[in-house]
Amino acid sequence: MQSQAGSFETISPTAVMMAYARQFTDIPYSKELSQLVGTQTFMEQLREKNLEQPAEIAVIIEAN
Repeated sequence: MQSQAGSFETISPTAVMMAYARQFTDIPYSKELSQLVGTQTFMEQLREKNLEQPAEIAVIIEAN
């Protein structure tokens, strides 16, 4: 049986960015989810590619 951790590879980039942004809210389990899927590492990789404020862009995308 495949572990659940391996299934995180199929999460879309915008979903990962939203999980990152939501960890700073009072939404239940948002911090735990963010840590579980490694949003901090993902965001650092985006910043290394010179993308300015990717989390804010994700919020705009989700709002539409």
